Amino acid sequence: MGIKTSVTCPGAGCGRQVDLGKCPNCGHQNWRTYMDQNGSDVIKCESCDISLGSVKCPHCGCKIDAAKFGNWTGPCFIATELYGYNSPQVAILRSWRDRSLMPNYGGRLFIETYYRGAPTVVRAIQRFPILRDRIRALVEIVIRIVSPRNT
Repeated sequence: MGIKTSVTCPGAGCGRQVDLGKCPNCGHQNWRTYMDQNGSDVIKCESCDISLGSVKCPHCGCKIDAAKFGNWTGPCFIATELYGYNSPQVAILRSWRDRSLMPNYGGRLFIETYYRGAPTVVRAIQRFPILRDRIRALVEIVIRIVSPRNT
C-alpha cells in the first residue's frame, strides 16, 4: 500500500507536520505500510525490512500510529476505469471502503489485496475491451449490494 510521507501530529496542542524521513537503519526512504499478523498497521522499509509501529513526533514527543501514514484514500482503480473518477458509482464504492472496510482488519486486508491486484485488472480491461462489459456487470452487482440505499 502507498504511504503518506508527512502527517499532522495528533498530539495535544501540537498539530505540526511530521515527516517520515529516512529509515533509521539503512537511511533509505523506501517506505510502505503493511498489516502485521495481528492486524496492526506497520510502516516497513522495503530496503532493509525494518518495521515501525509508530513514529515519534520530534516537536512534542507523542507517538504517531503507523496507520496515520497509510494511504487508504487512493482511487477505486477498476471503477474509475469503468465509470470515471468523479462518477456516482466510484463515490459509492469509496464511501463503502471508508465506512465499512477501513475500520476493521478484514476490510483493510481486502483493501490492501485490492490495491495490489486492481491495476492488473485495469490493464486487462484496457488491452481486451471485451472484458469491460463483463467486469462492469460484476462491479454493478457490488454497487447495488453496498449502496447506502440498501443498508
